[in-house]
Amino acid sequence: MSTATTKRPTEPICPPWCDGHDGKFQAWETMTAGGISRDHSHFSPVRGGNDLGVAVCRTEYEPGGLDLSEVLIFCGSDSASLTPAQARVFALRVLEAVELAEGETGAHA
Repeated sequence: MSTATTKRPTEPICPPWCDGHDGKFQAWETMTAGGISRDHSHFSPVRGGNDLGVAVCRTEYEPGGLDLSEVLIFCGSDSASLTPAQARVFALRVLEAVELAEGETGAHA
């Protein structure tokens, strides 16, 4: 059962964090190999706009199959798709870099 808080409709197959679906947002798309798919995702911006952020995503394939969840890192128009384990390592590396930078400047957010 979906527990997402969204203005877009969700369905029972939606993960609880899904931002919902409408005719354009996370809509069904035809795959190049045939068949149809759609994303179930939730985007969390890091700063204003959509130029830097993190999303969690699962792709659904008709009829009713879901891929494993992926973590997507967005920077500008580029993105990287990571497994949850890779995303955890990435997050640790970001925190390590923050600690190093704060140690040099003595600044904390």
